[in-house]
Amino acid sequence: MQRSRLTLTLIVAMTAALLALSGSVIASTFKKSNNYSVTNLETIDDDLYVWANRLNMQGVVVGDLSSFSYRIINQGTVTESANLFGREISHAGKVDGAFRAFGEIVKIDGFVGRSALLFGREITMTSGAVIERDLSLFGADVWLEGAVKGNLKAHADRIELSGVIAGDVEIKAEQITIVKPAVILGKLTYTSTNEAQIDLADGVTIVGGATWLLPEDKKAEEEDEDRYTSLVLRVSSLFAAFLFGIIVFRLFRPYAEESFKQLRTRFSVAFAAGLLGIALLVFCLIVLVFALATMIAGMVVINTEAAPFGALILIFSLLMLPITSFLSITGAIVLYSGKIVVAFLIGYLIVGRIKQTSHPMSKSALFIGLLAAYALFMIPYLGLTLYVLISIIGAGAIILGIKHCRKQVIADTSTAAMPTNPPAPTPPPAFPPGDGVA
Repeated sequence: MQRSRLTLTLIVAMTAALLALSGSVIASTFKKSNNYSVTNLETIDDDLYVWANRLNMQGVVVGDLSSFSYRIINQGTVTESANLFGREISHAGKVDGAFRAFGEIVKIDGFVGRSALLFGREITMTSGAVIERDLSLFGADVWLEGAVKGNLKAHADRIELSGVIAGDVEIKAEQITIVKPAVILGKLTYTSTNEAQIDLADGVTIVGGATWLLPEDKKAEEEDEDRYTSLVLRVSSLFAAFLFGIIVFRLFRPYAEESFKQLRTRFSVAFAAGLLGIALLVFCLIVLVFALATMIAGMVVINTEAAPFGALILIFSLLMLPITSFLSITGAIVLYSGKIVVAFLIGYLIVGRIKQTSHPMSKSALFIGLLAAYALFMIPYLGLTLYVLISIIGAGAIILGIKHCRKQVIADTSTAAMPTNPPAPTPPPAFPPGDGVA
């Protein structure tokens, strides 16, 4: 039962994200800075993606807001959805769409026009916060005031509720406290080893009544926790792959488009190129390990009578280490990016049946493709095999795309450097009559 609730919560979150995604990757603004601010006089008429140490948002974003930052402060307005990843996240502004926050400390003191999904060690919802639909949260210490106009689903260690919940409440926690002026218009169902502390005589109102459920046995509970952790990791991995794909497409658009084209038109060749790439990556890793071993051996031998031999070993290892490290890291990035290219194709084929004019490499196509791919990866036994195959095929398409783009650049350069045909020589003028040499 618990697994079903957790799965449902995550599916609802991903569905909300999918509905919020429309348009192409082209309509996006990317910002990278140590400290990035949007003042209250600024309006960004676009989706905004921010990578910063600190984000201070006070203006208006006419689109989605997504950010990977150490500290995020939102006091402005986001007309669509917000996806925030950071250590400290504070929302005191207005988000008209869905709100998703993944951090250590999460504080909500503003308005959310749709549902909210919160992950954090400390989660606080103040009395000024309003969530128009459902709230789902997963944390350690949780304090909930404010108003939730839909249902509440909470999974925490300790939770204190004193706000207004218009729908049903489901809580799983070790310590549950409900104090005035808490109002629950639906029914309360909580699962805990300890009975909840509910101050009904002191002003707490629960219209639908309260039901206390004891947790299952320890082994079953641990299995649920493992499943929950696995689901959270998969969802986090999906969102990370989604944002990574958007950034890579933005930075390397010609290569991404050519890789997509190669995958569509030369599927079998892409698979062969991927296998070759995997073989080269394994070879580089073997050489890297060998270089590390020879470096350690050289450091030992150089202090003995065979110092010249040890010096040669050290020189060899110091030459090979940076080369093999670079090639290994590059190969790993290409292999990871392989599933992004395949997800674009899967999403394009799905979206193309619904929306004939869909851009081949749109945000919605990428998200739907990743969602379908990760669903395949979750199939027992077969999922790992599919993950490896998809990564290899996509990596092969990337290799072909890079190769084709490089050839095109060389061809364009050669054409530009090729000299044009020299003009035909002008014949000398004819001698006028009577001027010939006698």
